[in-house]
Amino acid sequence: IAHFGALSIGMRFVIAIVLVDLCMWIQHRVNHAVPWFWQFHKVHHSQRELSFFTDFRYHAFEYVVRETFLAIPLIVFGIRVPVIVYFSAFRRWYTPFYHANIKTDLGPLRYLLATPQSHRIHHSIEPRHQNKNFGSLFSIWDFAFGTQYTKNDIVPPGDKEEILAGY
Repeated sequence: IAHFGALSIGMRFVIAIVLVDLCMWIQHRVNHAVPWFWQFHKVHHSQRELSFFTDFRYHAFEYVVRETFLAIPLIVFGIRVPVIVYFSAFRRWYTPFYHANIKTDLGPLRYLLATPQSHRIHHSIEPRHQNKNFGSLFSIWDFAFGTQYTKNDIVPPGDKEEILAGY
């Protein structure tokens, strides 16, 4: 940790945010891959149509696990509490944005950021969309790990009963 102190606070913040987002990607992927975690995460996927409020549909246990897991990189990099609060406020705005019923892929920014259109694919019940687009803030992890579904010009159907049946 002493080596991190030599970096500027701005650089530590950028590195911490990239690591937090990677942790979020891993945690989201685990929620889909491990049946025990899926039992909690499927509450989030149970909504028939995406909306701004879809991002607030989580089992309480999932909130506790996720927020605890995500705090670790911020603490390790010495990010102060007020900055963590500001970042958390940004996350509270951004994740409902890409769950909202907005048909945009943000143009070239889609190669860097998770978008409403890419996340709509993630919530699709179609088999070809399963286990795709796990990004929370950045889409780079999905591109890096081969889970990015790049045909974002479609609007997949959703069916609550099929979603609850699991992947």
